Amino acid sequence: MLLKKIILNRNFLLLSAMFLGIFAGGFADYLKEFAPYDLLIMMTVSFSAVSFKSIFNIKSFLKNALIAFLLNYLLFGCVLMLLTYMLLPASSPMIYGFLFIALAPPGVVIVPFSQKVNGNEYFSIIGTIGGYIIQIVVFPLLVIFLDIQKQIPIGYLLWQFTLMLILPLIISRFIRFKKAQNFLAKSRGRIIDVTFFILIYIVIGLTRNVFLNNLFEIVMPVIILLIMFFPIIWIFENIMKRLNICDSDQKSYTLMFVVKNNGVSALLALLIVGPNAAIPSAALSVILLIFLLLFLNKHRISLHKI
Repeated sequence: MLLKKIILNRNFLLLSAMFLGIFAGGFADYLKEFAPYDLLIMMTVSFSAVSFKSIFNIKSFLKNALIAFLLNYLLFGCVLMLLTYMLLPASSPMIYGFLFIALAPPGVVIVPFSQKVNGNEYFSIIGTIGGYIIQIVVFPLLVIFLDIQKQIPIGYLLWQFTLMLILPLIISRFIRFKKAQNFLAKSRGRIIDVTFFILIYIVIGLTRNVFLNNLFEIVMPVIILLIMFFPIIWIFENIMKRLNICDSDQKSYTLMFVVKNNGVSALLALLIVGPNAAIPSAALSVILLIFLLLFLNKHRISLHKI
């Protein structure tokens, strides 16, 4: 019983995923095709807690999508690129890596983690969906501006968008009946923990060579991201407190501010610039995991509320 409790402990699971990914990540090469479906399960379970009627209120949708855009794209992007230009040489290809992080859509794990900490799940869902809708507009413009039509797999990105958001929204409607909701009320947190464990293992396992073979190159991206995820977030959270923003909104705004889809940013960096440009996204996968663990522990709530 004690061993089972330790193994299923959220912190143990997520830290294990990180270390297994770095030091025993070979199996991730075989699991990578499963990653989108792992996300599909995670997002379906998360979306099942929310009714369609509450999601698609047009006035509220536009308001929350705009807040998400200001936080995830404008504020995060400006602060990140300012730090990048201050701390990296102008000729470094990693600048492009950070640019692709800034332009990446919100990370879909914002939704389940907002639920875990009793945040504003409505805002998290709308902000995430809105971020991907914005991405559909932004990326074609970026592709035309940079003349990189051949390097960008637009079809692949649209398929990922469908797998991560559209399909979970549809499938989640079929598990809104009472028996399924009673089961998920008890199991939602555990399912999210296990699917996130698999996702973290795959992401870090696929980028493990960066940590094992490019330690010198990864130092500066790690410093930039540590500044972004800790001192900057501390300032951001204190500003929200001074503005008397309610507790649930503060939690979800913080997640929306810093959680990015580093899978998309890594893919674009690799395809357009090269391996060195993907180093910031590899570093982000570890720093983001550490941040999420600390964030969960800071705002811990009992599993029966998840």
